[in-house]
Amino acid sequence: MTVFGLRDLLDDPGCKVVIYTYRIARALSVCITCMLSVFQAVTLAPAAGPRWTGLKAQLPSLVLPISAGLWLLNMAVCIAAPFFSKAPRNGTVPAFTLNLGFCHVDFRDSLSYVVNGAAVSVRDFAFVGLMLWSSGYILLVLHRHSRRAGRIQSSARRSGGDAAETRAARTVVTLVTLYAVFFGIDNVIWIYMLTVAKVSPVVADMRVFFSSCYASLSPFLVLTSNTKIKARMSCAAASENQPPSSSNTEDSTDKV
Repeated sequence: MTVFGLRDLLDDPGCKVVIYTYRIARALSVCITCMLSVFQAVTLAPAAGPRWTGLKAQLPSLVLPISAGLWLLNMAVCIAAPFFSKAPRNGTVPAFTLNLGFCHVDFRDSLSYVVNGAAVSVRDFAFVGLMLWSSGYILLVLHRHSRRAGRIQSSARRSGGDAAETRAARTVVTLVTLYAVFFGIDNVIWIYMLTVAKVSPVVADMRVFFSSCYASLSPFLVLTSNTKIKARMSCAAASENQPPSSSNTEDSTDKV
């Protein structure tokens, strides 16, 4: 909105709603991706006893409670946005303010500015670290399974291309690499923003752009790497392009 010269579109309540919604959505993108990675790692892990087997069986029923817990956690971590967000006034940017161009997040003092930034960074690093660990474990399990079944499936691999383990490992590596790159750029900019009293709107826009790249690009990667989704999309496209059958044409002619 700033680049296209659209100013004064939001008042104070509008800024609070937009920034709070964006921050919670970004945080849930991190946390739910981490949750899915951990669930996948637990599912692939070899059974180590009845408790572990019971935990695997309970995973589907834990999705909604954990998602709700993550939602409440991020509402608490991002609680500063409704209190400190406001519309720009008189073109002035006070110290310790995140200048987003269309809105300002004015923390008013250094302590609240640093505490909010530290809380967000600790949350992000904790969940991303857990996601990297679970993704690494998934790759290890897939590698072991691929080696164990290598001799049995060698002929099938020569005729049918990559094994399912190889495709899954490639997807995991690509997703994690994609996330780590954008997450790293996002947090480098965020740490820089915490070290200066006044932040340029261009810097804030760059951070918003890179923090949104993973959520924008990862669905396309999942669609192109999932054979079941690709097959269903192909079937749907084929059915839409298929001409009407002769029987349907005859029926419609009879009705006319």
